[in-house]
Amino acid sequence: MDKLTSLKQHLTDRVPELKNDASKLAAFADNGNISCNVESSLSFAYQFTAVLIFEDIASHPDYIFASLLQWVRSNQRDLKTD
Repeated sequence: MDKLTSLKQHLTDRVPELKNDASKLAAFADNGNISCNVESSLSFAYQFTAVLIFEDIASHPDYIFASLLQWVRSNQRDLKTD
């Protein structure tokens, strides 16, 4: 869940309306599960759908999406792009 917190903070820092009122962005995880391989190690990964809800935002959606893509490039390189 650190990534979801990081994403919310990233968007809050970059979208002007969110800098003034972070409550205009709701972020939560949906459809989550944990995948693991216990044979060779105890490694695991969280898998979930991140849901972002923006309220009363005047910024152009492209600006928000570009900020989202900046975060993806740095934090979630394995995200499917098709």
